[in-house]
Amino acid sequence: MKKIMGGALAILVLAAGARAQMLKRHVELKLYGGYALTSIKGAWLYSDRLSSPYGVFDPISESSTVAFKPKGCAFASAGLDFFWSENFGYQLNFGFLRTGTSNTAVARLGYTNTVLAASASKEFTWSGSGTIQSLPVSVNLMFRLGTPKFWGCVAAGPTLFHNVFEAASSVGRRALVSDGPGAETLDFLRIPLLIYDTPWTSLGLDFGAGFTWYLSSKVGLFCEAKYYLCPVKEFPWTILMGTYDGALGNLSGVVFDQGGIDEIYRKSNFDERINPSFFQFGVGLKYILGR
Repeated sequence: MKKIMGGALAILVLAAGARAQMLKRHVELKLYGGYALTSIKGAWLYSDRLSSPYGVFDPISESSTVAFKPKGCAFASAGLDFFWSENFGYQLNFGFLRTGTSNTAVARLGYTNTVLAASASKEFTWSGSGTIQSLPVSVNLMFRLGTPKFWGCVAAGPTLFHNVFEAASSVGRRALVSDGPGAETLDFLRIPLLIYDTPWTSLGLDFGAGFTWYLSSKVGLFCEAKYYLCPVKEFPWTILMGTYDGALGNLSGVVFDQGGIDEIYRKSNFDERINPSFFQFGVGLKYILGR
């Protein structure tokens, strides 16, 4: 009888141990979304200094900067958490965000009219727009601690980003009409800039921390803060030829051609450096598989 009871007890202990091991080794499906703040920023500068052909305006100085600003947006994510023990595991995560971007072009024109012996300085501020889209796929190692109901987790690992970016802005450019000595007219043109829809893929990383409250043996409430670090990329501005009116009202129908474009390229740090990294905070649900 004692042998039978001892054998039954051993079976129960082994079964409990096996069940505990099964509970440690499990998979959790998570679906969540929330708020993301892009780190998009960058600055482009053009500047030049010259005199008019007949010296009526001497000197003429002009400059333009284009600066991008970070912007918040919504995001959606999904992933799988694979636990090989109670405290350690790895994650496979997928995400998506798309948001508009904004930039500000500040253009300045300064000049001295030698005929009138007068100087002037003008500043113009023009708003620009664009979009950025990001699809990060990451594989993270994770470590967690907690109680049967509440678990905190930290995770980090490599991330593959597939991004798409486009933008529109402006650059200021002088316009001069010279009809002879003492007869020169100066104005300032707003020239459109474009970064065409550009997709690219790059390797970065992400790191973050999260918290799970298990509502039952199958469902948990999940929140996470994470930073996605993506390498900076340079984009060339395309300067558009066309016919433009002067911002000072002195000239209209001014033809801006390839010669003007080439001169701006020579006088500028031509490529816009964009940082597509972003921070996110999300809330969602976990579904525990295999229990």
